[in-house]
This record gives sequence, C-alpha cells and structure tokens, in this order.
Amino acid sequence: MSLATNRNMRKLILPISVVLIWQALALYVNNPFVLPTLDAVLSVLFKPTADLLGSGSLLENARVSLVRVSLGFLLAAVLAVPLGLAMGRWEVFKDISEGLISALRPVPPLAWVPLAMAWLKIGLASVVFIIALGAFFPILLSTSQGVRGVKRSWQEAVYMMVLALPGCAWWQRRCCQAPVPASDT
Repeated sequence: MSLATNRNMRKLILPISVVLIWQALALYVNNPFVLPTLDAVLSVLFKPTADLLGSGSLLENARVSLVRVSLGFLLAAVLAVPLGLAMGRWEVFKDISEGLISALRPVPPLAWVPLAMAWLKIGLASVVFIIALGAFFPILLSTSQGVRGVKRSWQEAVYMMVLALPGCAWWQRRCCQAPVPASDT
C-alpha cells in the first residue's frame, strides 16, 4: 500500500470506532428513546417522510427548524445592520452604545433562555429571540468594523459622485458597498 492509502485508511479509524461504540451502547441500553440503534437512525434517514415517534417527519421538523433559524437571523440582521452602520459611521453613536453592547455581548445566548421563557413564554417567539440574540452581536460588530474600514479617500470619492448624481442615495452608496465583505462573515 502506498503512503497516501495508509493515511486515508487511518482517517477512517475514528469514525468507524464511533459507529461501532454507538451500536454497542445502543444494544446495551436497549431503549430507542435514549439511544437508538444505527439501523433505526439509517431507516429514518432513508425515509425522511416517516413519522418520528409522533413528532412529525424528519423533513417536517427540518422545515420548522429552518423557519426558526431564518426568522432569528432575519430579526438579528434587521436590528444589527443599521445599528452597526451607525456605530461605524458616527463615533458619538459608537461611544453611546458601546457600553451596553460590551456588557451584553459576553453573556451566552443559552443564559438568556430563562428570561426568554419568562418574557415570551415557551413557543416560537422565545426560540426566535434566542437565535436572534446569538446572531446579533457578530453581525453588529462585523458591520461596524466594515464601515470603519472604509478608506477616507473612498468616502470622499463617493461623496463627490453623489454630488454629481442627483437623487443618488448617499447613505447607501457610501456605507453599504465597502463593508459588505466584513458583514458577510
């Protein structure tokens, strides 16, 4: 065997070991609610429309999760992008908001779960809130850094172009093009 084949074979050792240990533990526990066997999991993957223990199908549950994550991310983006644009553009706005943001940012989203359940009850709103909170700070800080990273010469060039083109959205042309790579991360 060649050296490359040996390396590829070694990469399979851990995944195969995990699968074998999983199957052995599942047979030992003998409770599909606690730890299903590998064949039970594979049967669900190959029949994604089959009902899962009365909680809907795999595809239905994936759709619900995708909607929740999309709503949370959309809420975070709608709130964080304008705030990040303002923080990146105006130093005064950054100074005013930075204290509160620095105090709230280190708190992990899971620590907000009890408050979310108390404020919003158990349901879609609390789940979307937690997801939005997890996405809010990275979007905010990336957008703010992206706006602050726009070169002064670019800002002046855009300002001159806006003066030359009546009706051109100054804010959009100046702050929304250059920071895009930073806010996409």
